[in-house]
Amino acid sequence: THARNLMNAKLFAKATAVTPFANADIAKKLSASQNFGQMEGFPIEVYINNDYQGLYTLNTKKDEKTFNMSDKIAGEEALEFENPLGADLTIDEKNVSTIVQDKPNDELQNNFTKFVKFINDSSDDDFKAHLQDYIDVKSVMNQYLFGVLAQEWDYYSKSYLLLTYNNGKYWYLTQYDLDSTWDIYWNGTQDPRETSFDLSAKELSGFVTGGSTLYSRVYKLFKQELQEQYKYLRSTVWRNDELIKPFKEFIDSIPSEVYKHDQTIWTNIPSKDFTSYGQLQSTILRRASEMDQFVNNTFEPIDTK
Repeated sequence: THARNLMNAKLFAKATAVTPFANADIAKKLSASQNFGQMEGFPIEVYINNDYQGLYTLNTKKDEKTFNMSDKIAGEEALEFENPLGADLTIDEKNVSTIVQDKPNDELQNNFTKFVKFINDSSDDDFKAHLQDYIDVKSVMNQYLFGVLAQEWDYYSKSYLLLTYNNGKYWYLTQYDLDSTWDIYWNGTQDPRETSFDLSAKELSGFVTGGSTLYSRVYKLFKQELQEQYKYLRSTVWRNDELIKPFKEFIDSIPSEVYKHDQTIWTNIPSKDFTSYGQLQSTILRRASEMDQFVNNTFEPIDTK
């Protein structure tokens, strides 16, 4: 699960690195961040007063440093969410919360409200023509495509972040918290009957069609562009070997005796009996093949039998 969290972040950062930024200011700030706004970390063993606590990872945080922002600059902000992007959201520090500043200023709140209203109320023609005026559209595509590809729980709500460097006049979509992916639930368990990301269902679930107004409209109105972006990423940083390699390197960096030591005190970890590098590799290959067919089928249900 820790490999998923950190290596998925690496894969998403690579997608960000090869996708041109639509806005020069965001390009200047985010490209100078430590990992294109994604967390980084490495495995450690933790002891407290010589008492072994187990195998952990030491990670960067979800804060202004990660996004190359400053709490001294009022216009720089990262928003986190409890719900999908749509409806009548406001920055209330509950459903929508600031990360960098203590609270939103009036300009940020007004610009966010305008963005949400545009997502909800614009006509299809206006949405297609003017979404780029509010947000980097390819950042939305990258987030959507990776969420569906990796079966990322909460990619449509709690795992996405909105970044702005000019008080919400323009946004960039990114993500955080990527452990619940590749056939694992948020609590570390696996259900072989899982259908939330089923790409062969006659009625695609909300996870696939987009659990938010933003994703569902992009899915509906930008299918050709989504297809082109997916094929570009699959031919570069999301090739099968590129998807698999980081997991192999991370898992192999931890000696087998360390895994065994950890499991002597954490005997009930739900995922330990079925997840492994082999499980990750086979799941990634299977899922990538299904996703390829889904995209080539213009994002319509496919026959996976």
